[in-house]
Amino acid sequence: MRAVARGQVLLQASSAGQLLAVLRSQERPVYESSLDALASSEVELLGWTEREPEVVRLIAQGHSNTEIAAELVVSDATVKTHINHIYSKFGARDRSQVIVKARQLGLA
Repeated sequence: MRAVARGQVLLQASSAGQLLAVLRSQERPVYESSLDALASSEVELLGWTEREPEVVRLIAQGHSNTEIAAELVVSDATVKTHINHIYSKFGARDRSQVIVKARQLGLA
């Protein structure tokens, strides 16, 4: 529970292995394929900011809030704001639901 409260993602070993296999099998980087998969109508419908698909990608890769902040060169507070907006747009309660929705939309 403490790890989750810190924004870390916990996966069973079998799930983590499957997730890594999928990520490794992709021909293009996840970010490029996610931008191609996210049609402009979906961007308008969800009201995406430029950063939110990037944050979704990093969440799907299992990064913590602190790691996302370092990757995007923003503060932890900014990451939390992006994540809260993503939760709202996806109707999600947690990171797992964000990952599921992102997979459905082809973002992860």
